[in-house]
Amino acid sequence: MMEDDFQPDYEYGSDIEEPPSPPKIQGATKGKKGKPCPVCFAKFTHVKRHIIKDHLPWYASPTTCCSVCHINLGQEHFLDLHNQKVHNNNYTSCRLDTFWVEFMFSLLLRIMQMLKMENFEKLYKFINSEDRFECCKGAVFSNEDLTLGEKFLKEKFPEENMPNSPYPVKNAACLLHWKILSILIDMSNCAELLMNIYKKYIVWILGSSIVHWSEKRAIDLGIQNLEFDSNILNIFWKGIRGMKWESLHDTIEICKSKFPSPDFIIIHLGSNDIKFACSKKLFQQIQRDLTFIREEFPKSFVLFSEILCRQVWRNLKWKEGEKERGIINSETKKFLGGENFIQHPRIIGSKSYLFRDDGVHLTDIGNDYLLEDFKLKLQQIIV
Repeated sequence: MMEDDFQPDYEYGSDIEEPPSPPKIQGATKGKKGKPCPVCFAKFTHVKRHIIKDHLPWYASPTTCCSVCHINLGQEHFLDLHNQKVHNNNYTSCRLDTFWVEFMFSLLLRIMQMLKMENFEKLYKFINSEDRFECCKGAVFSNEDLTLGEKFLKEKFPEENMPNSPYPVKNAACLLHWKILSILIDMSNCAELLMNIYKKYIVWILGSSIVHWSEKRAIDLGIQNLEFDSNILNIFWKGIRGMKWESLHDTIEICKSKFPSPDFIIIHLGSNDIKFACSKKLFQQIQRDLTFIREEFPKSFVLFSEILCRQVWRNLKWKEGEKERGIINSETKKFLGGENFIQHPRIIGSKSYLFRDDGVHLTDIGNDYLLEDFKLKLQQIIV
């Protein structure tokens, strides 16, 4: 083609359309102080904060995450602002500490599966020989990293000690470092690693006929698992009609032989004992047995479901029964703490439609309230 035959793809006198510039990543900087992210390669003044927010699961940094909203704010100050705005300062993430090790261990197992690594030793060798991790040279552990790493090793690798630096990788604590973990997740090429929790919770709900009939109601409604995803949580029920507190130990042994080890134990028991024991003696027995259960299941979260009001207390005047019930509930709540105590504020003795003709057991509506209280309490605790 001759030079005079050249035909431009724009009109003379018009602006030449410039190619669009790449979209700017939120928080990225063009300043000289910016450092590149090892995952998206954009530059950031605070790379760690960016990675925690955008390239790690929300629970990876427990001190800056909201386990209700399943987001990580990247900084404690922003978490405080979020808590104030969204949760009216009523939310705390302290219960995440109970499950954080299991969350992270399950995440690492899933990464190993995605990368086809047979064991941790092979994963360490892979990281130390892979060029992608060269950027981790010179990385250091923060005080928070050291605290979390020591907690993780104590529970999962008790014979190992916290290394001086995360790279080269010497043990599993190094895998938790934000830079190494973000690269591993990126190399796994699995977006669900950022969103899913790979631990399944096991819940025991045990007690008297109140539990027996509430389970039956849940089965009738098709919500025996209280509407929780069975991939996240499984509930096992053990309700024994006429059960008294003295049978709790034997019931626990039955549950141990039949059910998986629990993360949560909900106990609804004690109303059948009120007519036989004074509140002081009954509370002493409750205190002793709940202490035993906590020692027997040190990693489990033990909850006491308050003794319900009744319209009729057999062999007792109604006021006497309600007084004894109130004392036991109050003392047990003080002993366990409010977070381990399940209240049922909508179940009120004066509302006859909540009770069957015997004035003791709940109607379908009453059981629906009870089931919803169980569900809401579990939702509050589980991240």
